[in-house]
Parts: sequence; structure tokens; C-alpha cells
Amino acid sequence: MLDKIHRGYIEGYYGKLLSFEDRHKLLVCLENLSMDSYLYAPKEDICHRFDWRRPYREGWISTFASFCADAQARQIQVLAGIAPGLDFNFAEDKADFAALLAKARQMLAAGADALVLMFDDISDDISAFAEAGLSEGLAHARLANRLQEEA
Repeated sequence: MLDKIHRGYIEGYYGKLLSFEDRHKLLVCLENLSMDSYLYAPKEDICHRFDWRRPYREGWISTFASFCADAQARQIQVLAGIAPGLDFNFAEDKADFAALLAKARQMLAAGADALVLMFDDISDDISAFAEAGLSEGLAHARLANRLQEEA
């Protein structure tokens, strides 16, 4: 768990993805403003949200690792968001948790300083949680705790 206040930029919107060149330019701006965090969580990144189970390709990971190294040199933490909330199977979560854990480890190995498990902009249908015998909040909390323990 992070025990500090973060000041920085959240790339977590719908719309056109930034290029890594643009992201590097943002790091310069953040450094000049004495900000310390960059949250990578764009909704349009297929591997972040819609197809979160799919690992990032090696070329993308290499570029992301370079971005993380640049951020670290500027004393900026990169927080990597993963958004499995659209279709995570809480009732039969073994395969889904394995995919989530693999994605988390991939992002951390590339240089992300921390993970952000995101459940924003999801359906208000609670049947998936009811099938697992859980409330929505308890399901999210258990998943977050398990990911923190195993990543």
C-alpha cells in the first residue's frame, strides 16, 4: 500500500491514446511542476480494460519499461492501472486471477512502481457477486488484498 500523497497526472480517460513521445513530454512537465506520480490507465488501451487478460506485447512492454526508467530518473512514480471490472469472474476466479496476477507481474517487472486495481465505469448488475456469495465491496476488497499478497 502506498503511504503518501500523490501529485501528478492520471492518464485514465476515454479517447485517443497518447503516444509514448507525448508521455515522455508529460514527464518533463511533471518534473518541472515538482509532481511525483503518473497513473497509466487509459480506457482506450485494449489490454488495460476491454481485453485485460491479454498480456502486453513485448515491444509495448519494452517501450513502457523505457518510460518507467525515464520517470524514475525524474523521481516520478509510475502507477499502472489494470481494470478487470467489466467481466472478472468472481464465482470461478481461478483463471481470471491467474491472468490478473500475470498482468500485474508484467507491469511491475517492466518498472511500474505500484499497481492500481480499477473498478470504475462498470455495470451496476450485482448478480456476478451474488453468484459468488459476496457483496460488490467485499468481492473487490478480497481481490485487491489477494493481488497485493501475491504480486
